[in-house]
Amino acid sequence: MERRVPQAAPYRALASLCYLFPVAVAMLLLPQYRAVRLLRYHAVQSIALTALSTTFTLALSLVGTLLGPLPGVGITILLGTGLGMSGVIVVGLGLATYAAVLAYDGRLTRIPLLDRWVRRWERTLEPPEEKARRKRQGSTDRLP
Repeated sequence: MERRVPQAAPYRALASLCYLFPVAVAMLLLPQYRAVRLLRYHAVQSIALTALSTTFTLALSLVGTLLGPLPGVGITILLGTGLGMSGVIVVGLGLATYAAVLAYDGRLTRIPLLDRWVRRWERTLEPPEEKARRKRQGSTDRLP
């Protein structure tokens, strides 16, 4: 599931720090870091994981807010949505921690629900010279 990408220790450390949201945004805004595939991939994956976790948490919060005042079942719905939001946060933090540890090891961690979208977005952000090199070499790491 993970693929090892040999990189220098500072790049691996920055890749693991990409799982802090502001660092991920900074890595994508700075061209010298965006040119390194390991940093670009983990920054995009971090932003996608944050967006997915936030979306699920907000959806559960909305359900709890709208259905919580119902008489009789409202407290059960509030309890369920509260536990659901806690679960989403714990799973999101767990996945981010797991991916950060493997990023420090120099691996590209592919989270199943996000993989295709992350690879597509990461490819759109790669520098033109890397696209040309990949096209010349006939890379097997293409999207279907």
